[in-house]
Amino acid sequence: MDAVKTVLVDLGVPIDQIRTEAFGTDRRDPTRKVGKSGKVRFLDSGKSASAREGETLLDVAGGAKVRIDSACRSGTCGTCMVKLRAGNVRMSVQDALSDGDREDGYILAR
Repeated sequence: MDAVKTVLVDLGVPIDQIRTEAFGTDRRDPTRKVGKSGKVRFLDSGKSASAREGETLLDVAGGAKVRIDSACRSGTCGTCMVKLRAGNVRMSVQDALSDGDREDGYILAR
């Protein structure tokens, strides 16, 4: 997909008009050491939960019994898009977000 995206951009197609879809889920390394932790607060439910480095917001939400819509769990479909009100997140894949989504503070909970 990356090669096709590069060709499309080289042909003049605006990057925000290129969409991709991947099937499958992230493969996580169960031997990876867990580092820092933080606190997540879910505004609609009022619940809070601890988050460890390497966990997704979907992982944390599931542990706190907070429902966030999701489908692909890989960051490509956009179903898990939520608004970040405060703090920071790292997203290895954010294909489903447009530049406007990012500017408006949206992230993927995947």
